Amino acid sequence: VKNAELGAYDEETKSYKKNTFSNTLELVSFMGNITIKDGEPFLHAHVVLGDQNSELVGGHLFEMTVAAVGEFILEKINTDLKRSVDLDIGIATWDLD
Repeated sequence: VKNAELGAYDEETKSYKKNTFSNTLELVSFMGNITIKDGEPFLHAHVVLGDQNSELVGGHLFEMTVAAVGEFILEKINTDLKRSVDLDIGIATWDLD
C-alpha cells in the first residue's frame, strides 16, 4: 500500500495524532469492522504496515491506496450494531444499549 494515513487517539485532546506514509509499504495485518454511524456504513480499521527492512508501523487507518494487490475477506455477522458518539471520550463507539 502507499499514501497510508494512520493515527492514534489522544484521550486528553480528544483527537487523533495522525502520520502519513507516502512510500510503498507491505500490508502485514488489517483488522476491523463495518457498522452503521449516522445511518451510513462506517469502517473502523487498524493496520500494521512493514517496510523492506522489516520495520513496522501501525494504528487506526484513516486512508490508504492499494499499490499492487489488495485481498480482503469480509465476514458478515448478523447484528444491527450501530455507533454513536460517547461524549466522555469523544469518539463514536458501539452503541450497546
